[in-house]
Amino acid sequence: MMTDPEFLHDAYGTADALKIRIRAQELYGTGAGFIFDEMTTWALSQVPCQSVLDIGMGTGNWYKSLRALCNPSVRYIGLDASATMVATMTEATGDDPLASLHQGDAERLLFSDNHFDWVGLHYMLYHVPHPQVALAEAWRVTKPGGLVLTLAHGLDALQSLMALQKEAVSHCLSRRMNLTTHTYNLEHGSKEFPDPPTVGLERRPSGLRFPDVGSALAYYGSGFWQRGLTREELQDPRVKSCLFDFMHDALEAIITRVGYFDVPGSSGWLWAKKPRTV
Repeated sequence: MMTDPEFLHDAYGTADALKIRIRAQELYGTGAGFIFDEMTTWALSQVPCQSVLDIGMGTGNWYKSLRALCNPSVRYIGLDASATMVATMTEATGDDPLASLHQGDAERLLFSDNHFDWVGLHYMLYHVPHPQVALAEAWRVTKPGGLVLTLAHGLDALQSLMALQKEAVSHCLSRRMNLTTHTYNLEHGSKEFPDPPTVGLERRPSGLRFPDVGSALAYYGSGFWQRGLTREELQDPRVKSCLFDFMHDALEAIITRVGYFDVPGSSGWLWAKKPRTV
């Protein structure tokens, strides 16, 4: 499902669902800081930057960090497959003369070789049919001495919510859930990088702690409820209603007992530096 075009349209056809997930991280995140800021600060300690390509830019988390932490002369190029995300970012970047936005395909970048100091693919490679092709393209357009950076989740991310979803699917559909996991993650993502780089890993604790049922259900409703469902089940309103009713009761029981609903995990970035001799 993670690369199903219809699923991606449902999840990213508007910016609303993504904004809910971002807002949940801002309000209920348990990590030490904003992961995009942490990664950008780290990258600045490794490689100077005057040009950035942000592949799968979404609503602009990395853009905000770059503008807050980097030299204002840095040129920003944002790319997304979703026209909605391009329109959202066009509004967000306003009259920034050093920001340029494009709709395009991560597997077919329309940029010349050795073009950017930093190239980022953040929380999006599990949506790409062939992550190794997207990374090879990112590697191609990175300058010698430049960085390819990929924010990703660890395998431990969202497991407590996934466990409840399995119970909900069993209850509502009388079957075991067809587990959908992130196909690109911190544990295995380095295997997708093109040869010959050594891939580094920077891991940070992350997670969510929801104080009430409403906030947890809003996050669940921003796309997580679709995990493990067939296309036919997704289109049946009775299935969605049953899943939400089950989750409401399950979350209410947990929060009444514990005081919150914890969704621990980890995030971080895999990175590779392109050799200066190519």
